Amino acid sequence: MVIECVCCNGRIDPKNHRPFHGIAMRLFVSARTNMFLPESGSICNTCRMRYLKWRNNTEFVNVLYRLGNESDESIMDTDDKNDDENIESGTAASSNDLVNTNIVTLPLNITISCHHRCVVCREVMSSTFTISDQDRDLLFIKSNILIPKGSRCCPGHVVNERLRIDDLNKILPHTITQTPFSSTDILTWFDKFRDHYNSFRYFDFDHPITMSDIDSYNLTGISKLNFEHLIGLLVDSNIKHSSNRSFRNAVGLFLTKLRLGLSNKVLTTIFQFSNPKAVSRTLTAVRQAILSSFVPRYLGFNHISRQNVIYNHSSPLAIRLLTKQLNTAVLKSRNNELQRRTYNIHKHRSLVKPMLITTTTGYILAAYEPYLSDSSNNDAAMQKDILINNKDGVLNWIAEHDIVVVDRGFRDSTGMMQALGLDVCMPYFLNGRHRFDALEAN
Repeated sequence: MVIECVCCNGRIDPKNHRPFHGIAMRLFVSARTNMFLPESGSICNTCRMRYLKWRNNTEFVNVLYRLGNESDESIMDTDDKNDDENIESGTAASSNDLVNTNIVTLPLNITISCHHRCVVCREVMSSTFTISDQDRDLLFIKSNILIPKGSRCCPGHVVNERLRIDDLNKILPHTITQTPFSSTDILTWFDKFRDHYNSFRYFDFDHPITMSDIDSYNLTGISKLNFEHLIGLLVDSNIKHSSNRSFRNAVGLFLTKLRLGLSNKVLTTIFQFSNPKAVSRTLTAVRQAILSSFVPRYLGFNHISRQNVIYNHSSPLAIRLLTKQLNTAVLKSRNNELQRRTYNIHKHRSLVKPMLITTTTGYILAAYEPYLSDSSNNDAAMQKDILINNKDGVLNWIAEHDIVVVDRGFRDSTGMMQALGLDVCMPYFLNGRHRFDALEAN
């Protein structure tokens, strides 16, 4: 069946025709054709776009609005004999038309809109990605730049189906266009502004585009790429999404705590928690998730093979195992016994001592405890505790004649290490000399 346009009498593709109705559209077609118009029919897309452009003219808005009201009144007069339900539905329909007929035209900054040219870099592209509605709304809210719906960009600007924050800030307007907004459009934008304001946080890890790489590193000590990798490892953990915090913000809170050492009260303000106890519960949940899902993959003698360490994590000149003890400062405890056991008489402050086992390249194989700083936990005692209890299966991993490099603090444990078949390398005393000779130094 051939479908013809009531305005231009041209043939219409069945997929491209629109219904011909409404007093404003009939007025537009009648003025152009000066002919009798049928009660129903179809209009082509070209004529319809001309009608919409004519309809958006501010000079005709009031006239068309009055005509719309008059047509609604005439319709209501003919339906006086209908029941109450029909009257209510007719009133609802007229109210919807009232909202949609109020149109305001605003000058807006519009970007380029092309299926073959990138909105960000404006380069011709072979493969494209359609910009999401969330990115379009965010750019309009932040920079008053409107991206037309359906605009494209290069796939390199997109991560997880969202524009990178740096690329989003690079988008510039192409032209200023008079854009019509109906009352419904304005109410919709009010809702979007309200949702954006209610979701605003000082530090938000939920949306990757809202935080730059520098901000992520300053807060957490890791890049955004590493943060996303950590999120992928913990996604199956028991961390639940609640009204107080999301899963991503919980992990960001934990990393910020490790990086900056802020108190729970300060973190409550920054991350907008209800109280410090909620922060404490969140830190506990994330710590348990990391211990179960992340630590076994990257720490301990079970996460890597011996051959992998020898070939990939050893210096070219030596294949050795280094044992190192670190001192980590802690706050002075109110518990008198704990205060005494953490006080280090050499450093004159409260410390705890984690024990690290590394390779010659600095790759950390394992970390133990931390230990207290009293006389019962010197370097040699900690080394004996690790070897006697075979912590983390260390005795199953090392082999005979492995070289262990230690300092003088481990001298009381050298006998045990030698009994296990390890070759212990420990520096000598100078004994009044200014320096070691070449053999002793190496």
